[in-house]
Amino acid sequence: MKAVKIAFLGFVTLSVSTCVEPYDYIYEDGSNPEIVIDGYLSDEEGIHEIRVARVTKLADFNGVELDFVDNASVSVIDDDGNKTEFTYRDNGIYASAPNVRALPGKSYKVRVTLNDDRVYESLYEQLPEDQSNPIGLSYKLDSRDIIVNGTLQEEQGVTVEAEIIKEDNNRFYRWDINHYFIIEADEAPEFTLQNQRHEQDTALRFCFIKDFVTQEVYLHEDISGVASGSYQQEIEYVRISPKFEYVFVVEAKQLIMPRHAYNYWKEIKSLAQNSGGLFDSSPYSVSGNIERVDAAADEENGQLGFFGVYNASLDRKFITQSSLGIYEEFAPCQLPIEYTTPHPCEDCRLYEFLENYENNPPSWWVY
Repeated sequence: MKAVKIAFLGFVTLSVSTCVEPYDYIYEDGSNPEIVIDGYLSDEEGIHEIRVARVTKLADFNGVELDFVDNASVSVIDDDGNKTEFTYRDNGIYASAPNVRALPGKSYKVRVTLNDDRVYESLYEQLPEDQSNPIGLSYKLDSRDIIVNGTLQEEQGVTVEAEIIKEDNNRFYRWDINHYFIIEADEAPEFTLQNQRHEQDTALRFCFIKDFVTQEVYLHEDISGVASGSYQQEIEYVRISPKFEYVFVVEAKQLIMPRHAYNYWKEIKSLAQNSGGLFDSSPYSVSGNIERVDAAADEENGQLGFFGVYNASLDRKFITQSSLGIYEEFAPCQLPIEYTTPHPCEDCRLYEFLENYENNPPSWWVY
């Protein structure tokens, strides 16, 4: 259920200042549950993703349930009618081919057709005029005060920053962040990272992992009219944990977006930070740029989710304890006293994360 709760934060929205009117979504048992659609197209060539899910229950935060839709037809269409098809992968995610990108001056919309002939489309969104501002990541060892069992304690971690270059106009930023690391199965055979590279038939000691990061919304508005130059903007703080035992990779995709898209994500952030939970504000006002467009659609159909078209740039930082100037020893994995099935301590392929690359990491991860 953890994955479902986190994923929902990326879909549910509050009323924002766009040309789409807010929709008060009220779930009733036995009703036909609505669809939430989330994703974007960027000018960076690569695989792009659209996620489609069905809300089956809305209650308090612990009552949110998503039913990922795996049988939809998903495509992105430009203003000349050219269509790019997306193929289902997993967890409600539909992925494009690896050579897809948004082109300057073009407008795009997403179309989702369900197997019951319901059709959802976004408004057309245009790639902003050239806003090249390459992301430049940096990091530093840091600390924060946290409260543990009523006591204030200092926690060591890493602050990740992006360089913001001043421009004549306001800029609106969002960052998509992923974490990668190497995890060890302490009870596995005595392999090294190098000599297990082609091993398949025995337990693996080391695995390359993509972490299931929380659905934080990392935003920043750069206001024009200030002296030219650049400055560092903090985008994330990561506490030191066993994920730093070998190498920890921060991957950040910087998205530059128009104001109305920024406002949408600002409301998402505000909603997620509501100390009382997601659904303190009632009724549940949900808005975005998605609407139902088939013949059976009517004014009561909600606009759920958002499809954006953004300028993007990507950077990664490989962080080691040596680069931070620290040395931490972490407790080894302990096998349960009694167990009947293979255990992650014996084979790292059994650890559950967003993605386990086993001993075949992404092409950019050279080891």
